[in-house]
Amino acid sequence: MANEQAPYDFQADAIAYAVSKSILKTPILAEPTDATTPRPIFVTSLPRSGTTLVERILTMDPEVQAGGEMTVTQLAVGTMLKTVMGRDDKRLVTADLNELRAEVSAGLAEYTDGRPVIIDKTPLNFRWIGYICAALPEARIVHVTRDPASVAWSLYRLSFNGGGNGFIYDFSDIAKFMVLHRNFMAHWQAIYPNRIFDLGYEALIANPESETRALAAATGLNWTEEWLHPEKATNQVLTASSDQVRKPMYQGSNAQWQRYENHLKPMIRQLQDADLLDG
Repeated sequence: MANEQAPYDFQADAIAYAVSKSILKTPILAEPTDATTPRPIFVTSLPRSGTTLVERILTMDPEVQAGGEMTVTQLAVGTMLKTVMGRDDKRLVTADLNELRAEVSAGLAEYTDGRPVIIDKTPLNFRWIGYICAALPEARIVHVTRDPASVAWSLYRLSFNGGGNGFIYDFSDIAKFMVLHRNFMAHWQAIYPNRIFDLGYEALIANPESETRALAAATGLNWTEEWLHPEKATNQVLTASSDQVRKPMYQGSNAQWQRYENHLKPMIRQLQDADLLDG
């Protein structure tokens, strides 16, 4: 797949990780205030990991609004980081988190239709999970995991219009970005170990009732049997998953890359070298 955009700059993403790891080393929280309205649920991961499916499952609760992929958090965190990095000591303080909380809350409120819960399913928000935990203690965070080979192949074969996806045009860049994702998540889990709910795509497809019940508990929502039928959700889907998520949950999609295994040996080798796949 040809890249008609500017060459991917992995160093820029690596610096973002280094900055976050440096300024958010220990758990801190914004000052206590009333809970934000609407209450946010952030569904994050690598693209093509199942975030759209999870969003549709959650919207089977009538009190939940699907917000799709929004830029609210990314823009607010970006503004905050510019402020922090402009200081001599590069120190993140409570006042920064208070401002971040206010900006994210106000931004999400602009999208609400009146329901008390809204979902932001921007996959690349995984980069900001620590700041979300710090600024919005009432927010729920769902991190979706999926077989790395399936994700890498799906990323490579599809074209994305959104920004931030410049890594998808080369197997080596995909592998490096997937390692970066793993490192981000390890750091956030270490700081806020009880705030992030990991949902395995394979487990969800194999055992939908038990996994969706656990998802409901983790997000503070009420489970019903409707959660087993996300294909009935009515929210608009604008991602590459639009056709898939209109079908009942099914097994087998992870095996699609295996049809081309002989042609994908470079990809498999890259993933193995990055310790994302068993050797």
